[in-house]
Amino acid sequence: MSTRSWISVLLFMQFNAVVFGLMMIAALMLPVPKDQLPFIVAAIVILSAPVSAVLSWTLAPRLRARFWRSKNRRTRAVWR
Repeated sequence: MSTRSWISVLLFMQFNAVVFGLMMIAALMLPVPKDQLPFIVAAIVILSAPVSAVLSWTLAPRLRARFWRSKNRRTRAVWR
């Protein structure tokens, strides 16, 4: 696996938690009948995975120093 793939896998888990939580909060705030709630939760579970995958795959290259060197920006140490 490439470095971008590994970074994307790590980001996916974090994005999935955030996207799922935001969608769940939004769904629970809507006035929905109780018999439709299981279908909405299932839709949220299904939709949060591809959204998180796209976000993590898009953001992964920006977390590498090579990206910023190609933009002619100097990378600095975290502790400075």
